[in-house]
Amino acid sequence: MRVIKAVFCVSVLCIVWTPFSAAYTENDAARLTADARRTEAPPLAYVKISEDALADKLEERHLLKIVFALVDLRTEGDYAAGHIPGAVNIPLAKLRFTGEAMFSKEEDVIFYGYSRDDLAAVDAVILFVNKGFRHVALVEGGIAEWKGKTE
Repeated sequence: MRVIKAVFCVSVLCIVWTPFSAAYTENDAARLTADARRTEAPPLAYVKISEDALADKLEERHLLKIVFALVDLRTEGDYAAGHIPGAVNIPLAKLRFTGEAMFSKEEDVIFYGYSRDDLAAVDAVILFVNKGFRHVALVEGGIAEWKGKTE
């Protein structure tokens, strides 16, 4: 008998409560959506730039003194063997610990790795985007497709 009473009470409670909870959820969702539209920050994302676009940017950097960071994500040995002029070497393992403190969140930061399929380079870009950096780019093709001079 107790079980029947408990089931009956729960059933009545569900029938009575359902219209109120559904209305509250719809109103609450509408309010939250409207609030989000008013306060939403621009979406975080990164861009991919071609080898040619990077070459143009490097020329502008030289001629017009445009400031941006170019980060080589490869190992120290590979960096020493040859890298894009003006790049700093910060392998992904080090970037996770020191990278955020080295750059301003408003600064342009361009990353490159070994090749088009370099997942570490994509990880670095995503890491910076998730930390709130607004101007992040990834060189398509990495050093493998770089046709310019190296240091």
